[in-house]
Amino acid sequence: MSSKLPNEYAACPCCKKKLTGASGIQDDTSVPGPGDLSICIYCGTILEYEEGFFLHVAPDESLSRLNSEEPEVYIQLIQMRDAILAYIEARRTFFN
Repeated sequence: MSSKLPNEYAACPCCKKKLTGASGIQDDTSVPGPGDLSICIYCGTILEYEEGFFLHVAPDESLSRLNSEEPEVYIQLIQMRDAILAYIEARRTFFN
């Protein structure tokens, strides 16, 4: 289960797809806050939440901080991003 985002205008800054929900690594019912990281399910970009549930591409500093402070969570984030990218590529290959 995922939580629904209260901002109907939240979109990935890279692919521009509307993002309507979020899932947590440990708690699918939590709502993301400023500074929390996410991954666009449509393009695999790692994103960071701002106030009002807007998103920007996660800066390298945020990823480096996560890697040093919570390496297990960082590994999970990268593995999930890689799985999303592999799925996107498999779909592209299958449907083209």
